[in-house]
Amino acid sequence: MSFKLPFIFEIIQCLDNGNFIFGLSSWNDGINKGDKIVITDQNFNVLQSYLKYDEFIDETYWISDYRFLQTDSHVIYNRPIDNNVYLFSLDGVLQKIYRFDFGRNNVPNDDKKDVEANLSSKYTNVSHPILYH
Repeated sequence: MSFKLPFIFEIIQCLDNGNFIFGLSSWNDGINKGDKIVITDQNFNVLQSYLKYDEFIDETYWISDYRFLQTDSHVIYNRPIDNNVYLFSLDGVLQKIYRFDFGRNNVPNDDKKDVEANLSSKYTNVSHPILYH
């Protein structure tokens, strides 16, 4: 059996209670447009949404190799380029947000709007193994 999901997503994790947590694409034009995270039941009905995309996103640049990370007590989410790490319970409840401040090495918000142009003009001496176009 197959069917089309009502949203566009990048990553998925099965939760301990049988529900799913999805990391939605910034270009999602289906339900929950503008949301970063949704929790669904086993039938993919949205139960809860978390976090909103802001205007500091480049929808034309693909960020690869990120995923949910499950530990014994949490599901962890971070979508580059974002200084926040989000801890969810194993049932998908947002419990804590950690903000990492890299000082002068933080990527300015305006640079996040056009990643490719800024990589080649401002960040030529930085290795970006998780970013590709």
